[in-house]
Amino acid sequence: MTGLPARHEQYGGIITARAGTRIVAHYGRPERTYRAVRNVAGVIEHGLGVIVVKGAWREQLVEENFSNRLPDVDAGQYGFVLTDGSIVADAYVFTVEDRILAFVPPDRTDAVVEAWSGDGVVVQDNSDAFAGFGVYGPEATEKVASVCSATTPDSALSIDRGAIQDSGVTVIRDDGVTGEEGYLLIAASADAAEVFDALVNRGLSAAPFGYETWETLTLEAGTPLFETELRDTDPAAIGISNAFPPAEDPSQGDHRLRAFTAATAPVDGTTVYAGGRAVGEVTRAREQPKDEGAVGFAMVETDEETVAIGDERLAATISSPPFVQGSDRSARLLEE
Repeated sequence: MTGLPARHEQYGGIITARAGTRIVAHYGRPERTYRAVRNVAGVIEHGLGVIVVKGAWREQLVEENFSNRLPDVDAGQYGFVLTDGSIVADAYVFTVEDRILAFVPPDRTDAVVEAWSGDGVVVQDNSDAFAGFGVYGPEATEKVASVCSATTPDSALSIDRGAIQDSGVTVIRDDGVTGEEGYLLIAASADAAEVFDALVNRGLSAAPFGYETWETLTLEAGTPLFETELRDTDPAAIGISNAFPPAEDPSQGDHRLRAFTAATAPVDGTTVYAGGRAVGEVTRAREQPKDEGAVGFAMVETDEETVAIGDERLAATISSPPFVQGSDRSARLLEE
């Protein structure tokens, strides 16, 4: 959810609504922006819901409705917030001194607060107090180092703290979601405009990019997203190993998320066929800016390696991502 619509529009950003929140779709010429991220670095403002959990029983109550183990202090963990066996949010969860901090989809903060509430804890939605920015690309480390006093963390979901000019920031190494080196930078909302300007204009060059490019980058990296693949889904359909403790992945259900390649990109929600019957639907598909053809995700009930999509029966092949070899590898690749 952008808190800086006027600032983004100054850079040519096109603001749109998605899942009830305002986001930047693109800044014009998204294919050129895509190449900038793949070759150097790019900056995006992320829509983040920020949840803070305090109290003596915080760890027990969070773990009851979280698919993964809680991390050590000043470290993070990726996982699913679960209610009645379904994914109500995906989350980065961090243990920070006397509290647990979680970053969740901005339209699911109320559901997460409800899931983690109970005697002995105070659960707060602090989203309005913070802004989040992502820096991604093969030179993302150099980009962050060129403007921020923090040491860029080496391991996924580790933290360091520093400043960009006079604005305090927390720097988190991401888990390879775009298939490139990546960092999440958290700043106070009051400092958001200054931090965004510094990330775009100061130090090493970095292009601002929007969610159209984000969805393509993550799809090519093989990273399922909450809005398109995970929302209200049975976790048994999602084979993401780092969302669960080692050797504790849920057993596969009848439907499961698969990646595919095709000559063109079908519309999200298009029916998938195998053996003459409908077996599921496309969750997300995009043309590849760098290569011919398209890649996508589909939730299907079949083990067939070749499927047909839509009324025109577009031929598609079930494939194993990543579809682009970048400077990092997504920790959320689907397990076959």
